[in-house]
Amino acid sequence: MADKKPPTRQPQKRKERSTFWQVFPPLTILALMLLAPTVINRLAGVPSIPDFAFTQSPRFDVERHTQGLGIKYYVHGVEFSQHPVAAELARTGDKPRAQLRAFEQNVENAYKRELHGECQRGLEEKERRKGRVGTDTEKREVDAEPVESCEELQRLGQRRHLEL
Repeated sequence: MADKKPPTRQPQKRKERSTFWQVFPPLTILALMLLAPTVINRLAGVPSIPDFAFTQSPRFDVERHTQGLGIKYYVHGVEFSQHPVAAELARTGDKPRAQLRAFEQNVENAYKRELHGECQRGLEEKERRKGRVGTDTEKREVDAEPVESCEELQRLGQRRHLEL
């Protein structure tokens, strides 16, 4: 009988790595991609946009109006006064400059997006209500009811593609 040699282990070509080290590089790249714009803007001295709201609250306590469309919005008084937009406003008085115009354009666009969503939901609700009523007269009454957000969009010249 021939001597049997115990099987020899061949060295593994690839070391097994822990799950952490397999996931770490992609997570690091993802984190850098997400944080890069913020970090670059801060290093370059680009200010962030001041916070604002369309309804008054304890935090958003100072009422303002955009110079373009006259949209009412609220800012946090102390935070806004320390922002470059407010500093520009203080230097130039009521004459809008680039930073203020850009900020207020952002406010107006956010307002229009919010109104558009409210208008769309209002029109959809009217369609549901029309489906629940029986007579043509009742359906016409539902159709005749105004949707305030749609009327505001129309006043702003923005109500184009909202009909259902």
